[in-house]
Amino acid sequence: MGSRQSLGVDVADDHDARDDADGDDHGYTEAGSRRGDTELVTWALEEWERASNGLFRFHAYPHEGSALLRIYWLPWARGVLGETRPVLSRGGIVATVFIHPDISRAIAAARTDSVRRDVILYVVCLHEIGHALGLGDSMNEDDIMWTGGHGRDQMVYERLRRRVDSRAAIKVTSWLSNTDMARVQALYRR
Repeated sequence: MGSRQSLGVDVADDHDARDDADGDDHGYTEAGSRRGDTELVTWALEEWERASNGLFRFHAYPHEGSALLRIYWLPWARGVLGETRPVLSRGGIVATVFIHPDISRAIAAARTDSVRRDVILYVVCLHEIGHALGLGDSMNEDDIMWTGGHGRDQMVYERLRRRVDSRAAIKVTSWLSNTDMARVQALYRR
């Protein structure tokens, strides 16, 4: 078995969510994140850690420059919920994950169902972190690494939404498939 790797992470805070006192912004930041969205990222990182079966651990880094994985909230753009890019930094490759948290722009049902919105945001975080870990897309709809599209996204999101009855249940539900877990273990066992 390979040795345990320590992966430094820098996650953009959502504590900058504007005060909802005027009733206009509903606690969103300019990027569309809400208070508590960073918690969804943390849960996703923890789920991937568990899936690795001890092969790696994520550690928060206080300075972005030290982190191997950087996660940012971005304003809505061109219908993409998330994307991961490798970036060359100080001679090494760093994975930069961009999450577009304003899910309701793409999925109307997320406007009226906050748990649906959080489930979708959570699986987007899981999927993009999977890319940052080195996993490619899957063609199996049961995998978090499923590529999506083909007009089936809404059905898959609906199936995932039915798995939980509250935001808190997201954290205690296993979302990664056996295939997702086997793939990440194989990658980090080398």
